[in-house]
Amino acid sequence: MSRLKDRRFQGLIVTAVCGLALLVACSTDSPTAPLQVPPPPSDGGGVGTGDPPFISNLSPNRGTDAGGTSVRITGVGFFAPLRVLFDGVPGEVTSVASDGSSIQVRTPRFNGEGETGWETEDCTLADSTTGVRNIPTPVTVDVELSTSGTGSLDSAFFYNPSDTSCQEP
Repeated sequence: MSRLKDRRFQGLIVTAVCGLALLVACSTDSPTAPLQVPPPPSDGGGVGTGDPPFISNLSPNRGTDAGGTSVRITGVGFFAPLRVLFDGVPGEVTSVASDGSSIQVRTPRFNGEGETGWETEDCTLADSTTGVRNIPTPVTVDVELSTSGTGSLDSAFFYNPSDTSCQEP
């Protein structure tokens, strides 16, 4: 009788431990053991197939308006073919990590005429009237996969203007 009680107690422990975990490989001959649930289909990068990519960081996150800044984008789900857009303008993708965790890209030129345009601040002209000057401007960065959508990060990259002189409005 005590062996039967021990077996039931072991079955309860196994059931409790398995019930607390999301995916646990439990094996027991107890009829109360949970069913095994396979993980969702994956493209190898931790993102289910068909899921859009996710951008977590850009480094560096600033560059000149002339473009050509080499930027490393990290996240998940970056698999070729893909393209990277800065304010709607494609950058030059130079490499994609085989595990889908990062992309190396060169920024395109920013002339302030894209979707965003230059941010400005007031300044004082030589004749003491008020003018404006361009200031560093954040843009949205998009990673577009041909198979599963777009991952975006708003205000992710700042373009520094080469001309910061005070101009008439």
